[in-house]
Amino acid sequence: MARQLVLAALEADRPLDAKQHLAALDLHPDQAAVAAARRGLEPLVAQAEQRIPGT
Repeated sequence: MARQLVLAALEADRPLDAKQHLAALDLHPDQAAVAAARRGLEPLVAQAEQRIPGT
C-alpha cells in the first residue's frame, strides 16, 4: 500500500508528499520489506525532488 502512495504522489508531481510517505515506512514493523521497497522508491523520489524549481 505504501509503495502505491509514493508512486501516486510522484505521478501527481508531488515529490515532497512522496518523500513523506516514504518516511512513514519507518513505522512499519517489517523493516526487511521496507528496505526492499526503499531501494526501488528512493531513487525515484530523489529524481522527482531534483525537478523542483529552486532546488
